[in-house]
Amino acid sequence: VYKLKKIRSLNLNDFFKKENFDEFKVSQSSLTREKWVLSPNQIKLNKIVENSSEGKKLSEIATIAQGVSPGVKNIFVMTIIEAKKMRLEKEILYPFITNKHISKWTSASSNLVTIFPKKITNLEEYPFTKAYLEKNREILINGSDRKKLVGKNKIRWFDFSVYRNINLFLKEREKILTPYRSKRVSFAYDNEGLLGSTDIYAIFPKKKELLFYLLGVLNSKVSEFWFKEAGKKKGTVIEFFSRDLAKFPIPPMKNEKKITEVVKRIIHCNIKSEYRAVEELENCLLYTSPSPRDLSTSRMPSSA
Repeated sequence: VYKLKKIRSLNLNDFFKKENFDEFKVSQSSLTREKWVLSPNQIKLNKIVENSSEGKKLSEIATIAQGVSPGVKNIFVMTIIEAKKMRLEKEILYPFITNKHISKWTSASSNLVTIFPKKITNLEEYPFTKAYLEKNREILINGSDRKKLVGKNKIRWFDFSVYRNINLFLKEREKILTPYRSKRVSFAYDNEGLLGSTDIYAIFPKKKELLFYLLGVLNSKVSEFWFKEAGKKKGTVIEFFSRDLAKFPIPPMKNEKKITEVVKRIIHCNIKSEYRAVEELENCLLYTSPSPRDLSTSRMPSSA
């Protein structure tokens, strides 16, 4: 495989000079019907798979769900202050987050809410919300992809376009959130029951006690290495779509309790903006390199 380093000239004679390319070999047997992974680090990637916990992938121990599709997000989603000014009824508002508010370990407060039409049986019972929605009725009916859905009575004119995975979001308050695109791994703990749009993905562990363990694994250096090499990239940005998330190999769970303890401390320190302690605690995690070290030999910072 020849991988272009950088385009220095559009002149074909200059373009195809050997020094413009990195050269590496990939095993012919690895080129199957699945997506090809063309990486000079294939051996390391294979070791990560071999070291995975009984060959399990993320999709086997967690449910991966994309956010809802309001259809006309700028109508449904607003700041808390805007909602208060319009006196929108609180009981049909829901906390909302966008991908830009998600960072590593924890998410920043978005101060956003969304009108949640699924809670509305009779719009007449919410006069202030009704007045606001009526004001934007034409946009809601004629918005992108909405006209057909409304015309076929698949949604009410004031509904979200698609309530994708909504029951899962409403049922499980705790989850892991990630933006669908990021320059580095940015998985955040959410215990506020936040709702997001299609620009975020949520990970719901099938066993709740694995949540902090998985968060530690997904925010590790090996995870970042994996997604950069075996995942999908768009320029310098990594794409965290469900298909690539589903394939992520899970490491052995022998130190699950210790990793869980460390991750809980990291979240605590991150919320308090104690970033030095966060950095030290990150070094205590088991799964931080292709050759994971034993967490029991790691030193915990006393300030944590």
